[in-house]
Amino acid sequence: MGEQRAAHCDAGPTDHFRVRSSSYESGRWYGRLAPTGTPAAVLDLLNARVANIMQSSDMKARMTSDGLVPIGGSREQFAAHIRSEIAKWAKVISASGARVD
Repeated sequence: MGEQRAAHCDAGPTDHFRVRSSSYESGRWYGRLAPTGTPAAVLDLLNARVANIMQSSDMKARMTSDGLVPIGGSREQFAAHIRSEIAKWAKVISASGARVD
């Protein structure tokens, strides 16, 4: 995951902004989640099928034409990405002073 630029974008800056001297990357990402308790064999099968689709030339062309960067990866990589996004945005929300009323 991390910083990648869609092929159709120019060499200008990516979606970065500063919050109290800290740099944060902002971007879109998509993924599939399953309910807690879903058997590992089912999750592995779904991940393998989705990864296969994501690597197909048709899907890569479709995503690229929509301005997206197809990445794909393991379940563990996606779980780590979600954890890092939660930690990153928790800091941004805390620094902003935003709260739920």
